[in-house]
Amino acid sequence: KSTHNSTSPVLQLLVQRLKSVINEELVRQIKTTYQFNIATLGQFYLDLKNDHGSCDIGQCPLSSIDVTITLSNPEDLRLLSTNDS
Repeated sequence: KSTHNSTSPVLQLLVQRLKSVINEELVRQIKTTYQFNIATLGQFYLDLKNDHGSCDIGQCPLSSIDVTITLSNPEDLRLLSTNDS
Protein backbone atom coordinates (compact mmCIF):
# COMPACT_ATOMS: atom_id res chain seq x y z
CA LYS A 1 0.00 0.00 0.00
CA SER A 2 1.42 3.34 -0.99
CA THR A 3 1.75 6.15 1.48
CA HIS A 4 0.90 9.70 0.59
CA ASN A 5 3.21 11.56 2.95
CA SER A 6 3.24 14.77 0.91
CA THR A 7 -0.53 14.82 0.47
CA SER A 8 -2.74 17.27 2.31
CA PRO A 9 -4.23 15.82 5.54
CA VAL A 10 -7.62 17.18 4.41
CA LEU A 11 -7.39 15.21 1.17
CA GLN A 12 -6.25 12.08 3.03
CA LEU A 13 -9.25 12.34 5.36
CA LEU A 14 -11.66 12.93 2.48
CA VAL A 15 -10.40 9.87 0.59
CA GLN A 16 -10.50 7.76 3.77
CA ARG A 17 -14.13 8.73 4.39
CA LEU A 18 -15.14 8.10 0.78
CA LYS A 19 -13.51 4.65 0.86
CA SER A 20 -15.57 3.78 3.94
CA VAL A 21 -18.88 4.30 2.12
CA ILE A 22 -18.12 2.74 -1.28
CA ASN A 23 -19.97 -0.53 -1.82
CA GLU A 24 -21.23 -2.70 -4.67
CA GLU A 25 -24.75 -1.26 -4.45
CA LEU A 26 -23.42 2.27 -4.87
CA VAL A 27 -21.39 1.14 -7.90
CA ARG A 28 -24.50 -0.46 -9.43
CA GLN A 29 -26.48 2.75 -8.93
CA ILE A 30 -23.91 5.40 -9.95
CA LYS A 31 -21.90 3.74 -12.77
CA THR A 32 -19.56 6.73 -13.13
CA THR A 33 -15.85 7.52 -12.67
CA TYR A 34 -14.73 10.87 -11.27
CA GLN A 35 -11.39 12.69 -11.26
CA PHE A 36 -11.05 15.57 -8.79
CA ASN A 37 -8.30 18.18 -9.23
CA ILE A 38 -8.21 20.55 -6.27
CA ALA A 39 -5.82 23.50 -6.19
CA THR A 40 -3.32 23.38 -3.32
CA LEU A 41 -4.71 20.03 -2.08
CA GLY A 42 -3.99 17.75 -5.03
CA GLN A 43 -5.87 15.09 -6.97
CA PHE A 44 -8.02 12.11 -6.13
CA TYR A 45 -10.34 9.83 -8.01
CA LEU A 46 -13.57 8.03 -7.28
CA ASP A 47 -14.44 4.98 -9.35
CA LEU A 48 -18.10 4.11 -8.89
CA LYS A 49 -18.26 2.17 -12.14
CA ASN A 50 -15.89 -0.82 -12.01
CA ASP A 51 -15.72 -3.91 -9.80
CA HIS A 52 -16.44 -2.98 -6.17
CA GLY A 53 -15.52 0.68 -6.66
CA SER A 54 -12.40 2.47 -5.49
CA CYS A 55 -11.07 5.79 -4.35
CA ASP A 56 -7.49 6.97 -3.94
CA ILE A 57 -5.18 9.94 -4.09
CA GLY A 58 -3.68 10.82 -7.45
CA GLN A 59 -4.66 10.49 -11.09
CA CYS A 60 -7.27 7.88 -11.93
CA PRO A 61 -5.50 4.87 -13.49
CA LEU A 62 -8.37 4.24 -15.91
CA SER A 63 -8.00 5.33 -19.52
CA SER A 64 -11.50 6.79 -19.59
CA ILE A 65 -12.90 9.12 -16.91
CA ASP A 66 -16.56 10.10 -17.07
CA VAL A 67 -16.44 13.31 -15.02
CA THR A 68 -13.53 15.61 -14.18
CA ILE A 69 -14.06 18.23 -11.50
CA THR A 70 -11.46 20.98 -11.10
CA LEU A 71 -11.71 23.32 -8.13
CA SER A 72 -9.47 26.39 -7.94
CA ASN A 73 -10.54 27.07 -4.36
CA PRO A 74 -10.37 24.17 -1.87
CA GLU A 75 -13.25 25.80 0.04
CA ASP A 76 -15.48 24.71 -2.85
CA LEU A 77 -15.28 21.18 -1.43
CA ARG A 78 -18.24 22.28 0.69
CA LEU A 79 -20.32 21.74 -2.45
CA LEU A 80 -19.77 18.01 -1.99
CA SER A 81 -21.15 18.06 1.54
CA THR A 82 -24.68 17.02 2.39
CA ASN A 83 -24.68 19.27 5.44
CA ASP A 84 -26.18 22.73 5.33
CA SER A 85 -23.24 24.24 7.20
